[in-house]
Amino acid sequence: MQTEKMVKHNFLFMILEGMVFYVGMSFMQTDTVIAEFIDIATHSAAMIGLAGSISSFGFLFGQVIAGAYIHRVRSQSSHMVKVALATRGIMLIFSAALALGLRGRAAAWLFLLFYTVFLAGYGIIGLCFTSVSARTLPVRKRGEMLGMQQTVCGVAGLATGVVLQKLLTSALGDYAKFSIIFAIAGGMFLFSVAFLARVKDIQHPSHPDQPVKTPVRYAKDLVPLFQASRGVRQITLSRCLYGLTLISLPLNFSFGQANGLTGDQLAMLVYMPIAGRIIAGILWSQMSRLMGYPAIMMAGHILGLITALLNFLAFAMAAAGQSVMLPLCAAMLLVNINSQAGNGYSQHMIAIVDEETRASYIVLLAVICAPLAFSSTLAGFIADNWGYLPVYIIMAAASVIGIFQTWHFFFSCRSPLPVTQRHGAQ
Repeated sequence: MQTEKMVKHNFLFMILEGMVFYVGMSFMQTDTVIAEFIDIATHSAAMIGLAGSISSFGFLFGQVIAGAYIHRVRSQSSHMVKVALATRGIMLIFSAALALGLRGRAAAWLFLLFYTVFLAGYGIIGLCFTSVSARTLPVRKRGEMLGMQQTVCGVAGLATGVVLQKLLTSALGDYAKFSIIFAIAGGMFLFSVAFLARVKDIQHPSHPDQPVKTPVRYAKDLVPLFQASRGVRQITLSRCLYGLTLISLPLNFSFGQANGLTGDQLAMLVYMPIAGRIIAGILWSQMSRLMGYPAIMMAGHILGLITALLNFLAFAMAAAGQSVMLPLCAAMLLVNINSQAGNGYSQHMIAIVDEETRASYIVLLAVICAPLAFSSTLAGFIADNWGYLPVYIIMAAASVIGIFQTWHFFFSCRSPLPVTQRHGAQ
């Protein structure tokens, strides 16, 4: 049962855990730090795109893994602490490998392997974290908490940007720079576990005697859920279209490199994800509190369209021989703001389903969205072979379709969905 004391306690420690964790993630920005590391190691836009796909797929993969056995776990709060201890220090091991001389494609592939393991652990923790927050925080308080995580982290991340810029422009060797960066990230991830361990839960149903679900059992359990709720189906479709609006995120850095940005200008780009996180935290937390989650879903598609238009502008300016710095910075800022809107889709979904099936619906969304995580890899392949313009066209088309679909089902008075599943119902 939620109590005012528990709500305040968990709200505080969930924000603190997220703040420290996301500061660590600021040292592993997909569109700057990781993109530059992969470029140095491989000079391949396709592998940069693969890293972007893993940044999405790894989390979803972890949720799918957790969904197979989470019904057996008696205490989800203690389970996520155990998983965090097992996976959040892995970047310290990779940092040591770089310090000991690992280089080139071998370094890139080992990083991607460790990154996948780290993010899979993050996904397992995420499923538990979402369930615990749903049990212990009021509906709109959850979105406010997630937004505040991003805001507080973003403010702290200003110092991160200074450190990253100094490291990336220092006289240290390329691999020495990244060894230090990944060591700092790994240390912050481990530190976040101290706050995660303070999060409280209430008693919840568990079935420790039931077997772990097989893929066949998974399908048998998930398909009826998908068929049972039209609202969930439309949220899932909207979420998939939204995911396609983010596919330029890991490629913006390489676009800047390919179009004449200097080393100092490229180093300045590390501030775009940080600024985006600050703005996203304030924007999405207040929007969830005041307007509800469908408003975030709609805003995600609108921002996706604006980002695509900025990418078109940068492309046109590059073709005209002009500097792409300003439109590229604006595009990177908006895509990073928008990348944090994904919680609005999952939060609206868990708000319209019952507690008994909540975890299964989270897994269902992850299973359906997981293949789309590789859209960034496809975007990298397209950029390598046909240039960046087709990538921006895909983003714009997905945004426009998403705007019309989300409006029709969640805002229009002619929506076929029940009133309780639409905008303004919460």
